[in-house]
Amino acid sequence: MALLGPEHKESVQENAAEALLMILTISDTKSSLVLKIHSEEIVSELFRHTMADASVTSSSLRNGLTIISELIAHLSDVFAASDDEQQLPPVLASLETHLPALKGLLESRSGQSMPTSFGKVDSPFGPTRLKVLELFASVVKTKYEAFVYRIMIDQGVFVTCMVRCLKSN
Repeated sequence: MALLGPEHKESVQENAAEALLMILTISDTKSSLVLKIHSEEIVSELFRHTMADASVTSSSLRNGLTIISELIAHLSDVFAASDDEQQLPPVLASLETHLPALKGLLESRSGQSMPTSFGKVDSPFGPTRLKVLELFASVVKTKYEAFVYRIMIDQGVFVTCMVRCLKSN
């Protein structure tokens, strides 16, 4: 998990992320290793490394978001769904804590521009913002309806996603 931090080279972060993704993909969802990865301790460490450099160019952010999306995608296999706010899996509880920063990534302008055949596009969407959208898409697919409603509607994530996707710059 420590190899996901921004202090490591991008290739080291990518290899560590790929190893974790493979474990989540090929392991039995009730195995002790998968349950450990879903634990509050590991999820907190994952978010700490992921959000340590929350800039749109950060490879630790992109790799961490990929892992977090995968954890969320497998929630129904690991945990029994519940709308009880006290029973949220650690990955959803941590996501809610970091929601303002993730939403801010969608709202921010990178200051970069990209030439296209139609002219220059200011602040292109980019791979990091796509990872944030994938993360929110994985949340919507969960069976935690009250949580989904609270973050997507009450906290304005849905509107932010739509505005960002529909903006030309």
